[in-house]
Amino acid sequence: MKDILIFVACRSRLATLRSKALKAIRALIKSEHTLLLDVGIQNLISSRISDPSSVTREAAIDLLLQFFSEKNDKIGDFIEFYLPLVLARSSDRS
Repeated sequence: MKDILIFVACRSRLATLRSKALKAIRALIKSEHTLLLDVGIQNLISSRISDPSSVTREAAIDLLLQFFSEKNDKIGDFIEFYLPLVLARSSDRS
């Protein structure tokens, strides 16, 4: 039930709630990195990387960057989907 609430919060109208929900998802992914291969998680992170709020975009990118820096031996499984998303936002100035 808690996991469902986190995903609902990621779609909240409040940017701070979306950002905090992404931080909770980051904790889930830290314990089970294969969640990044889940299509629902991929869609959620992809949409939050393009979020109108810079706070939410930053939380989504931080989630990925933390994973990439900690699990670099597993990065090959995830880079194909996530690297283009991060690179597309690398020029984001907000």
